[in-house]
Amino acid sequence: MPILGRSPSMPIPLQIPGSILWHSSYDPSNNGTQFANGTSVSAWYNKTYFATNNSQQSTALAKPVYTSNVLAGKPAMLFNSAFGANMLNSAQSLFSVSSSFSIYVLAASNAPSTTNQSMLCKGVQDYILQLNKGTASGKLAFYNGTNWVESVNSFTITNYNLYCVTWNSPTFAMYVNNVSQSTTGATSNTTTSATNLIIGAQAAASPLNFFSGYIVEVLMYN
Repeated sequence: MPILGRSPSMPIPLQIPGSILWHSSYDPSNNGTQFANGTSVSAWYNKTYFATNNSQQSTALAKPVYTSNVLAGKPAMLFNSAFGANMLNSAQSLFSVSSSFSIYVLAASNAPSTTNQSMLCKGVQDYILQLNKGTASGKLAFYNGTNWVESVNSFTITNYNLYCVTWNSPTFAMYVNNVSQSTTGATSNTTTSATNLIIGAQAAASPLNFFSGYIVEVLMYN
C-alpha cells in the first residue's frame, strides 16, 4: 500500500513480494531528498529493486511539476493536461503481466468530473486505469485489453483518493480508499505484450486523455 495511504503498522512497499514499480513524490530521486517547489521533473525514480527503470519526460512543457505541501504536508507531482504532461517508462518486459498484478495510484484530479483522465496506461490500450470513462462522471474504470470494467459508485475525484485494481486470475477486484467496489463490465485476462508504460495519459506513442491534477504515489506488483 502507498506509504502515504497506509497505517503505521503496515509494511512498506518493498516488504511486500512482487514490487516492480514504486514512484513516491516524497522521495522522487530515491536518495532521501526532495525537489524544490515548482521544479519541472524529467525523471521519477523507481524505488523498487528495478531501480534503473525510471519514468522520464524530456519535453519541457510535458514534464510534471513538483509541488510541495499538498497532502498532509507532503508533496505531489502536478500533471497539467493543458500541456500534455506525462511520463514514460520503457521497461517493457517489466510490465508484461499474465496471471496476477496489483496497481495502486494515490491521486487527486483538478479537472471536471466528466473529462476522461488516464492515470496509468500500458501501450496504446493494453491496460488503462482511468477516471470518468466516457460520461461516467466520477467513476473509476479499468480497461484490461478487451473490456472496460467500471465502478458502480462515483467518487469526489478532487479529493485525494487511493485507487487500486487487482487481477489474480480469474478474479478481478477494484478498490477506492481500501474499500472494495462493485463493478460493471466483463473481466478477462490482461494482455502480455511488450509495450511501454505511461503515467498521466493514455497511449504512449500519441498520448491522449491526459490526467489533470496531483499524483502522489504509484505502485505496481506482479
